[in-house]
Order: sequence, then C-alpha cells, then structure tokens
Amino acid sequence: MQAPAQAQVPQQTLAEWLAQQPWPRSWELPGANSHQKTPSQRETHEYIHFHRVERKDELDFLSSTRTEVDQLLARRDIVPRIAALWDAALHLQLPYRWEAELQSHLAILWTDLNFGLPPDNDNAYPEAIRNAPWRQRTVVGGYRSKVTGIGFDIAACLQTAPRGGDPAPSDTVYLLVEVKTESAMLAKFEDLERRINANTMPERKLPDLNEADQMLVQCFTQAKVAECEVVVLMGHNSVYLLQAVESELFVQGPYYRYPDLGQPAFTPLYAMRVLASAYFHRAYVLRTAGLRIPPIPSTPAIPSSPLAATLTRLVHALRHVWDEVRLATCPRIHVRYPNGCVVTYDRSEPALTGPAVSSPLFPVFQWLGRHLFRTVTLNVTECLNGGELATAWRGTVGATSVVIKTDLMFIDDWTEREVIKEWDRLTLALPSDARVASALPIPAYYGLFGEARASIILMSDCGEPIDNFPDMAERLRDAQREAIAALENAGVEVHDVAGRNTVFDGTRVRIIDFV
Repeated sequence: MQAPAQAQVPQQTLAEWLAQQPWPRSWELPGANSHQKTPSQRETHEYIHFHRVERKDELDFLSSTRTEVDQLLARRDIVPRIAALWDAALHLQLPYRWEAELQSHLAILWTDLNFGLPPDNDNAYPEAIRNAPWRQRTVVGGYRSKVTGIGFDIAACLQTAPRGGDPAPSDTVYLLVEVKTESAMLAKFEDLERRINANTMPERKLPDLNEADQMLVQCFTQAKVAECEVVVLMGHNSVYLLQAVESELFVQGPYYRYPDLGQPAFTPLYAMRVLASAYFHRAYVLRTAGLRIPPIPSTPAIPSSPLAATLTRLVHALRHVWDEVRLATCPRIHVRYPNGCVVTYDRSEPALTGPAVSSPLFPVFQWLGRHLFRTVTLNVTECLNGGELATAWRGTVGATSVVIKTDLMFIDDWTEREVIKEWDRLTLALPSDARVASALPIPAYYGLFGEARASIILMSDCGEPIDNFPDMAERLRDAQREAIAALENAGVEVHDVAGRNTVFDGTRVRIIDFV
C-alpha cells in the first residue's frame, strides 16, 4: 500500500521569516573615536535653511507607504532571495574600532535587506526610470555622489543607464545611512535629546554648536544634497530615523538593535520596513514632483545676549589665530588617518602664504614654532579626491579645518614625488612678496613636509567646489572670473579653470590646483 503524500508546508512570508531573524553580533573595541567631524562648508551653507527639529511617533514616509510595504512583507517568493545571504551574515563576527569598519559591516546587512525588494517594485517609479534599458538597485558603502562630489557613509540607490556597464549611471538615492561609533552616539545622546525636545535649532554659527547639533546639521545636509528625505542615523546599537522636509528634520527614536529590558527594538523586520518605505516614498516624491502640505512654521528663537555673542566671536577668533601660527611654523606634524595609522612628517619647506606669513611678526612666530609648538597633530576626517599620483584629505588642527595633499603611493626616489613637484611649481608661480601672494584668492600654503617615503602639502581648507552650490551658480561663476583675473594680474597663470578647482567657503571664492 502506498504511503499517503505528506502535505507541503507553506513557505513563510517575508514578514514571518524576518521576525525570527536576529542581528549578527557586533561590538565596539576600546579606543573608538567619539568626536564629530569638523563641519564642511556645504553644511554651513545648508544650516541657513535648517530651522526646526521635531520628534514624531511615526514618520510620514512610514505611514504613507504602509499599504505597499505590507503587501511586500506578505510575499513568500522573496524569502529565498535573502535567506542565504542573511544566514551567511549571521556567521560573521563584527567587532570594530573605527567608524569605517562599522560602516562596512552595516553596509553588508543593508545590502542583504535590499535584496528583499523584487524588480517588479520598480514599476512604482516614473517611466524614465522603470523603462530604462539598464537598471539595478544597490547599496553602496562609502558612496560619493557623481553630481555633487559629496560623500555618504551608506546609500541605497536605484541606478539607471542607457546600457549595462555604463561608467556613469544615474543614481536615484532612496535611503541614506549615517554611521557613528556607538561611543559617539552615547557621547551626544543627552545633547541630542535636549535639542529634539527644544524643537528649534539655535541661531549661532555652525562651528559654535555642540557636536550633537552639528550631527543633526550633517544629516540634514546629506538629505538635501542627495535629494533623499530619509536618513538612518545609527551606531552598532542606537538608531534614529530622520526625515528632512523643507526646513525641518523630523525624528523617530531612539531604537536599539540589541535592546535592554524596556528599550524599543530595531529588528531586522523593522529595518526592512524602513528600507522598503523609503524606497516607495522616493518613488512617490518623484511621481508628484515633491508636492506636499505646507511645512510647519518656524518657532521664533530666543535672542542670545549681545555680550555673550561678542565673547564667543572673540574666543573663536583667538583660537583661529593660534592655529594659524602653529600651522605656519611647526617643525613637525603628526597626521592621524581614519584607519588609525599615524604618520610623522618633518617640515622641509617654509610656509608660502597665509595670515601668519604675511605678518611683520612672522620671524617671531617662527621662533615660537621652533621652541614652543614643536609637533602639531592633524586628525584626518575624510578623503576629498584622488588623482593618478596624489590625493587630498580634509582634517582638523585644533578648531581649524585644513587640507593635505599627499603622494598616492609611497615612492622611494625623493625626486619623483608629485607633491614636491607641485610645491616647486608653486614657489615659481607665486609672487616673492608673501604679503602680495597671501592677498590672492588661493589657499594659505602652510608648508611642505616629508618623511622617508612620502611628502605632503599642508594648506587651508577653502570650502567646497562651486558646482555644489547650484542655487548660487551665477554669482559664484562671476566670482570665479574675478578670482582668475586677480591671479593673472599678479602674473600667476591658471592652468586648470574647471569648476572642481574653484571652491567656496560661504564667504569667498578661491582657486586651488592652479599650477
């Protein structure tokens, strides 16, 4: 007698499967950085438009897409797409010390969840995207926008192109993830909660804000630059959901990936809901050209004391002067890179331009540099760009933002170093009078430094490329022409007038990489 066939157990829905999944274990090693990076010039520009921050029980992008997301989570055919990837991730051990390490770990998990968005969901997007000859959804760690040049920790985007393998596909970003070490999240927690409860952003200069406020400005700026409203701010445990609308930043959370008793959990299932909601919400915004109800009016800020504001400006100015003198005269510099590597460079050439060099007291400053400052520490915060032979990094010395240009590769032959060649071209091109050279619309060149296998040029941070400010394009192009004319009138020939080599710090336009 033939045995009766066993009934086939129905496959789980995506929601049922995700509800059973834990996060891979992640933990922070001793020595993790807890500080906020120095605000960029683009953040300074966007801060002007950032007025309110407000906590909501549920953000609009989640509530408005619930029907589409519930339908997605009820599907059974998606589970095999991500089950194998997630099972592999569960076997990973994810300790970290540096933010970049945590970013890599989290990018893997967001990539796995992104596989839960089937291709047929692209039909929610406008015709130009859904009918593109080539398209793919991807999650990129260390994402850098090809349009603005601005970098993001993790970006989920829909890429389209006329054909596969196109070197420059169009990116439609639907979710940004800003990654911080858990130490950084905890260090800013009280100030962050205080700001959210206060509802309004302070009317002070961005460098004078506390690090929690600067972190909110960073997330707001990223949302605006990427034209993506939804940002997830997270450490390896703490999570905030953010949505930038007009001049406001709405906040939901905090949640916790590894919650203690009584803490709200940020589970893989809820992370999938966030990702899918952001995906469908971006499609809605594109279809409707971003039309929405008027924003909540800004609450008038309480004016600060005139005396306190004056003292704050004075302290900020004195710190800047102190840093300028140290940068222009220090004999040695310790450069601490994001991966923890520290390289010591000795000064090989004196400063060429800058406030300290153009001062009659510069010989006194040099004596102070040799006897008092000795070694200055530079903390690198981000990589700006890279060419074939050299790359540029942004960092801070004290309260001052600076840029270093370094050889891309270690080169044993001193004479072949690209940055030394550039320094030689600078010394030949610039006027011999330091006061005349310092008055030109160029960076302050603090000096050439070297060690056994590499060299660096240390210079002031002059801001972001003017192409990053489309709302000021006409005015900045006029300023670019005036800056180039000033250099040529001083006998300095500008060899590359590309927009990327003209930068703006919110006040002045300057020319970089001109030799």
